[in-house]
Amino acid sequence: MSKYQGKQDAVMPASKSKLWHTLSQKMSVKMLTDLEIPRYQNTYRLESYKAFHAVAVDKIIRDVMEIKLSTITSYQPDQTSKLCLEIAGDVLKAVYKKDYDRY
Repeated sequence: MSKYQGKQDAVMPASKSKLWHTLSQKMSVKMLTDLEIPRYQNTYRLESYKAFHAVAVDKIIRDVMEIKLSTITSYQPDQTSKLCLEIAGDVLKAVYKKDYDRY
């Protein structure tokens, strides 16, 4: 062992602690500047203005189905596929008239 190696061991902890102290100060300043408050907050809403009412939509579906299916007496594949499209379109229009926000 050299005579300087003993001095380096004694000096290193003090310089390391000073180094860590300065690094931690710089990091804390940097972290505080990274946490700036945003200028504008989010503008989206989680709740809708007019909530969806499943009972009202269920009534619409039942009414449209009763009106459209009351005239059907037998199953005819060609006409039934067209009838299903008409029923879906009528239900969609009626639900749009209710003016729900998100549905």
